[in-house]
Order: sequence, then C-alpha cells, then structure tokens
Amino acid sequence: MMAEPELVIAHSTDEYLGGGKLDPRIDFIAGTLGGMAGIICGQPIDTVKVRMQTSGAMQRYTGTWNALATIIREEKVRGLFKGLNAPLIGQASLNGMVFATYSHLVQLQLAHKNDEATINQMLLAGAGSGLVASLVATPTELIKIRQQLMYTSAAIPSATRVGLDIFRKHGIRGLYRGLTITALRECSYGVYFATYEGLCRFLKPRSPIREEGVYHASEAREPSLSWTRLVFAGGIAGVVSWIIIFPVDTIKSRIQSIETFSSSSSSSSKSLSIISSRSTIAAVVESYRELGMRGLCAGMTPTVLRAFPVNMVTFFVYEAVISICGGRTK
Repeated sequence: MMAEPELVIAHSTDEYLGGGKLDPRIDFIAGTLGGMAGIICGQPIDTVKVRMQTSGAMQRYTGTWNALATIIREEKVRGLFKGLNAPLIGQASLNGMVFATYSHLVQLQLAHKNDEATINQMLLAGAGSGLVASLVATPTELIKIRQQLMYTSAAIPSATRVGLDIFRKHGIRGLYRGLTITALRECSYGVYFATYEGLCRFLKPRSPIREEGVYHASEAREPSLSWTRLVFAGGIAGVVSWIIIFPVDTIKSRIQSIETFSSSSSSSSKSLSIISSRSTIAAVVESYRELGMRGLCAGMTPTVLRAFPVNMVTFFVYEAVISICGGRTK
C-alpha cells in the first residue's frame, strides 16, 4: 500500500517544526499565490453569496441552489465569475500581506525568537493583520460587489472602470465605503490563524520520548504533517471563521452595495437610507431590525460550502510554495 504523501510544513510561527525563520518575501509570495488559487476556486460561490446577501434577493431567488441555477441560465457560466479581476489583483496580494503581517506580529510578541506562540498571541496577531488588510480589502471588495450585482449576460465594465467611476463620483472616501465594517470582518483572521495553527499542532504526530527526559524540538526535526491533515486544518479554519463572522459580512455587503438612496417614504427606502447615510452602528441596528438573525445569515450555506475547499487550496499552495522555496532558515 502506497504511503501517504507528506509535505514538510513551514508554519507561520518559528520553532514549530524544528525552528528557523521564514524570509518575509517568501511568506508574501506564498500567501499571494495561495490567495490567487483560493479566489479562483471560490469565485462562483462568492457571487451567489453576494447576490443572496443584498437587497432584492428574496424576490429574485428562492434559495442558494435556485440562485446558482438562475445565474447560469440568465447570465451563463461567466456570470458566476463577475468581479473576479478585482480580488485576483487586489486580494491575492492582500492575502500575501496578511500572511506576512501575521508572521511578523507573532514574532513581535515572543520573548525569544524560538519560543512557540500561544493561541492568544495567534488570535491577536491574526486580528492585527486583518486590520491592516482592511485598507486594501475595502476598495477591492466594493468594486467586486458592484460588478457582481450587475444582473446582465452582457459584458460588464472592468474593475478599473468601476473603480474610476466610483472615484469620480465620490472621491477616495467613496472607495472606502464600509471601511469600519470591513475592518471588523477582517479581524476574523485571528480566529482563522489560531484555528489553523491549533489544529496543525493537534494533528501533528508526536515526537518520541527519550528515557532520560523529554525529546526537544531543537535537538532534531520533529515529524512532518501529512498534506491531507494540512489541507483539512486549512478547510476547517475557513469554515469556523466564516460561521463566526458571517452576519457582519452580510451587513458589509449591504453597505457596499448601496450607491444612492431614494427619498421615497417607503419603509424599504428608509432602511436603505439609514444603511447608506449613517454610522456603522446604525447600519447594524437597521439591518438586524429589517432582516433579523435569519436574514443576516442569508447566503451562509454557499459560503460554508465555499470556505472548506477554498481554504484547503489556499493553505496547501501556501505551504507548498514555502516548502519548494526551502522553508525556513536556521
């Protein structure tokens, strides 16, 4: 029977598999390539998610699978890939920045460079990397959502054209519509990385115990983690973080989908007016009042279905690139 293939893991915390430090440039490149792979893999389901989250979805679609079938029927398969260029260009490099920033923030918290980070330190570093990421994610997500909400089978404006149109109408402030709520969503990277690293530690084969004492990692390299366990940990990390933060993502999509609002006195127009013009807290309250928790979770099914394979692919490519590039230096 063929042995299970193994990939030598080079995790974001030093001294995790034998120690050493990862070159930030390799970390960035690996994160970027992992991000690109994940985005391409998950874009069709992401389009369905955004459609389900925004105003009018209940009237247009009866559920996740109906939305998927309707998009394909009315807009062809390419309709599922609307808005791909913006995240592929912006969020792929953003993913690289997140991985590199996370690694750096973990190191800042360690008393010694070879110490093993705690789960709390990973949570804090992940949340910090998410806050930094929101500066790039906000305009990228805004452009992507505007493209995804173009209900047509014809060619849609490019990401550059959509971005320039928003800038001409609303300036730089318009491109950063939803910054606060996006930053809050991106803080879920803390849960994301902590879940991934924690699972990798739990699933990693244990080192042998020497008769005269404990076997130290610094004395020899510990057993590597098989690629099947690696991608499983990445998939679970994505699912857990999305389930926790999904209602926030729904509110973010609603805020970023609205460009202007009507002066009509209808209750629907009033709610859109509040979401469009007032603070993030007001938008959260109004969205909950209008949709309830069930409404805020609309589109969660496709997101969870998307999260597992997307994050499996992302972490596999990330770890594979690091391994190919030589892993960590001593």
